[in-house]
Amino acid sequence: MLSHDHWLNNYAADAGAVGRNITLKSISKQIIGVMPTGFQFPSRVSVWIPIAIGAAATVVREAHTDLVIGRLHANATPDLAARELASIAAERVTGSIRGTLLLLAGIPAFLMLIGSANVSRATPRPLPFCA
Repeated sequence: MLSHDHWLNNYAADAGAVGRNITLKSISKQIIGVMPTGFQFPSRVSVWIPIAIGAAATVVREAHTDLVIGRLHANATPDLAARELASIAAERVTGSIRGTLLLLAGIPAFLMLIGSANVSRATPRPLPFCA
């Protein structure tokens, strides 16, 4: 998506720009539309690209913000949209390494358990009182 100003300044308000390709940091994307006049979110942004999920997500490493703007379908509710976005975000954060992350989180816990057991066995017991 292009901002209205970007469309005016770089494409001379040509309606034929929609459908053409634009190259951003060596990545080719198709222009699918132009935002309305005055739309600025976040400020000073002139081009919006879709979130890449999966292997394509590694192509643009410096893109670390996931701001979502959308128009709800007539049958959708804000709660339903929020739940769907939460599930997409969870998948995006962990992706295919979820099992590995759980294993790496479990290893320190297991080592702490072993260490605690060893310390409890090695603690000296008080000597019986001798008179």
